Amino acid sequence: MLLVYELVSKGSLDEYLASVDRMIDFTWKKRLRLCIDIAQGLKHMHTTMECQNGIIHRDIKSANILLGENLEAKIADFGLSRVHHGNEGVSTINTQTLAGTDFYLDPEYARTGRLKKASDIYSFGVVLFEIFSGKLAYDSSYIKTNEKGLAAIARRHFKKGTLKEILDPKMMDDAHEFGFIGKVKPDNDSLNVFSRIAYECLAKTQLDRPTIEVIIKELEKSLNFQVSRFQKYGLANHIP
Repeated sequence: MLLVYELVSKGSLDEYLASVDRMIDFTWKKRLRLCIDIAQGLKHMHTTMECQNGIIHRDIKSANILLGENLEAKIADFGLSRVHHGNEGVSTINTQTLAGTDFYLDPEYARTGRLKKASDIYSFGVVLFEIFSGKLAYDSSYIKTNEKGLAAIARRHFKKGTLKEILDPKMMDDAHEFGFIGKVKPDNDSLNVFSRIAYECLAKTQLDRPTIEVIIKELEKSLNFQVSRFQKYGLANHIP
């Protein structure tokens, strides 16, 4: 048997989120593209692999997102994955042994053992807010506030309308009124679309979470708002 691996030269996403210096060059536009890459990977897993039965990853987290030379994202580590038989988004795998990582784990799956593709959606929602905030879900600043980490904090801020309090300030600091080419701060409409779909991913019940197709559509809408901002300031030909 021959195993062939793709070289993913930039390491894993969690290594960047754990380092203040390494996230500096991640503009909002780059982060949105990264999120769309991950979402497209999930769509492929959920709908086209294993003769279209799909695969549930069970451990989506930033440590399992690898980055290529141009920071394109690849989902890795399928050791806990399960083949999903049955209708899209309907059937459930009942598991006796839980698998996954604290702070990313679907609360309904953790409580009942019922595993669905929506379980990956919850975990992806945590990763979305990690990319939004520039910090790991279990960063000490979050744990001090809530032992459940970023997911609980993001839900609370969304309900209060204060999500910008956890937005990575480096994206704003780098803007400086467009003084640097390609360093355009996040567009408000883009942030709002992103925030809402990320929040919906974190719904406590599986049935209330969006499908991966809906997520991709909303992330692309968020990216389009940000691209329009670039065009407004004459930076459309620059790579952010």
